[in-house]
Amino acid sequence: MLAQDIIDEAKWNEFLDYRTSKDFISKKEKEEFEEFINNKKYMTICSQIALGTYSFSIPKKHLISKGHSSKKRVVYSFNNEEMLVLKYISYLLYDYDYLFSPNLYSFRNNASVKNAIRNISNIKNLHNMHGYKVDISNYFNSIDVDILLANLKNDIRDELLYNLIASILLNDCAMFHDEIIHEPKGAMAGIPISAFLANYFIKEIDEYFWNKNVVYSRYADDIILFCNSKEELKKYQEELISMIKKYNLNVNSDKEYFFNPNDRWEFLGFAFHDGKIDLSYNTIRKIKAKIRRSARGIRRWMIKKNSTPQIALKAMNRKYNNKFFGKQEKEELSWKYWFFPTITTAESLKIIDNYMQEQERYIVTGKHNKRNYKIVPYSLLKDCNYKSLVNEYYNDLFLDMEN
Repeated sequence: MLAQDIIDEAKWNEFLDYRTSKDFISKKEKEEFEEFINNKKYMTICSQIALGTYSFSIPKKHLISKGHSSKKRVVYSFNNEEMLVLKYISYLLYDYDYLFSPNLYSFRNNASVKNAIRNISNIKNLHNMHGYKVDISNYFNSIDVDILLANLKNDIRDELLYNLIASILLNDCAMFHDEIIHEPKGAMAGIPISAFLANYFIKEIDEYFWNKNVVYSRYADDIILFCNSKEELKKYQEELISMIKKYNLNVNSDKEYFFNPNDRWEFLGFAFHDGKIDLSYNTIRKIKAKIRRSARGIRRWMIKKNSTPQIALKAMNRKYNNKFFGKQEKEELSWKYWFFPTITTAESLKIIDNYMQEQERYIVTGKHNKRNYKIVPYSLLKDCNYKSLVNEYYNDLFLDMEN
């Protein structure tokens, strides 16, 4: 029960052990959790939560760029201490994991993207099946709070926990550009408990396909469906769309498509074709665009500061070594933890390696031509801490085989 767990020192330490045992947690986040929990800083907020008297502050609204497009993603956040408490509450919500069907893979204690991709790709005769991929548009923040809370009341028997969630979701205030605004916020993407709520909201759909023994997988707002014939697929696709609309949600038509047996299909940033799991085209496109922008920015900085090519290359490699091989890249797992455990080929990694080397040579010369290979040899890139994705992938693969 939340009234006991929220102020239970042993439970908080259990949470600390859980968070710090995760190999991908950043050093900064680990230190933050340890300081907050060891010094019992949670008690200021949690003692009031236990009494049912605490009110969360007005959340801040943030607009986050989606890649390099003009589109923005809306996320919310509370103050730092409230966010840490909500991370603990989201950990307690793992106790309700039994509510979900096995075909739901997002934000669960013993489920992951790796599980989703591997389980799908291991299905017998998958190459002979017809498929359908769909994405729910602006899912988290489009969730109908009235429907969510009405259903949640039947499953969350802890009145204090239910009331706490309801009080957060029903408050329509947000701080934006230093002004208080009023707007519906759905499940409030960005706050820690929103992951559980996004899992919960359309769990009925997951259950339906699980009980029908249909090949179906969901990760938050991404859904993929497979059937043995076009007719069967069309039938279930129409039922899926009908259920999505029943929850007042819309599909993203730009990310909706059918595919035939033996076609390449993509899901959660991965691609499956000819029995191989690789990076999706969109993943490759986005990282190449990011690398190109970084190279141009670092070259401009090098010229403006009259810096050396070595310093500029080291800055570039420091940034991408962290993104590819570090613990975390901002709020995302690095490629070492997200992609490496799942892909079964290094074909796309080779493409990205070649592109990275090309852009690093551009940093030095400002040009794209064959002479760059002589002016900026591979040995210079290595001396400036360049790491090959292909080499690191196979090194990890070899270590996994040894273990």
